[in-house]
Amino acid sequence: LCQWTNSESHWLPMDKYDKGAEPLDLEALRGRECYGGLDLASSDDIAAFVLVFPPDDANGHFYVLPHFWIPEQNMARRVRKDHVMYDKWAREGHLHTTEGHIIHYDFIDTHIEDLADVYHIVAVAHDDWGAIQLAPHLEAGGFTLVRMRQGYKTLSPPSKELMRLVLDEKLIHGGHPVLRWMFDNVYVETDPAGNIKPSKQKSTEKIDGAVATIMALSRAIVRQKPKRGGIVVYDYDSDTLTRNGEVINQPGEFTLPQQTTWADLDDDW
Repeated sequence: LCQWTNSESHWLPMDKYDKGAEPLDLEALRGRECYGGLDLASSDDIAAFVLVFPPDDANGHFYVLPHFWIPEQNMARRVRKDHVMYDKWAREGHLHTTEGHIIHYDFIDTHIEDLADVYHIVAVAHDDWGAIQLAPHLEAGGFTLVRMRQGYKTLSPPSKELMRLVLDEKLIHGGHPVLRWMFDNVYVETDPAGNIKPSKQKSTEKIDGAVATIMALSRAIVRQKPKRGGIVVYDYDSDTLTRNGEVINQPGEFTLPQQTTWADLDDDW
């Protein structure tokens, strides 16, 4: 009896990924439109918030600006247990530490608000449950949040687009060591239709920053689509967007919160 099971494999060619390690010009990104991806995992683990800046010129480069947090009191134990140089990354400024044994989400909330003073954060994508405590605070602060289910339907299109950008050397990340480590950890699962998604179960170590990048990229590539006038409405049951009654998306391109109706979305779609 032949029975299909999920297959998994190591994902990115890191030699191509490393082509995007040129230093980021943060001053040039100031005020630029960007999209966030938020992966909080558990409160005693690493949290990731990644900004993706879509191209604003002919070079087609997407710029990636990651931020990470870890509880300070857990860090030494994690270094010994995981044999990962969290302490070195923290000293070098690549990893923020928060006081105590857990991550205090108000610290992340404040940091994201500070980033919004520098960059034009159009929307923040997050998973269904990971940001349940932080999401209300961000919404109260005026951020547009988009929930993303962590399945093939929502993660496959931006994951494949990220691979394309890496192969085309269009993903510029500045060589951030924590983000590189996480992308190198990623294993993906594949379904019978060829859809892919990063697997936290199969990956050898932490991949939160990679997942946050994929979620942010999902919003950025939707934004890159040509604008058209009209009224846009999302139907959750059929997973379709319609503009003036005409379906304008492919099933699985993205998922919006249940019972959401969006109208007059010309600026975003």
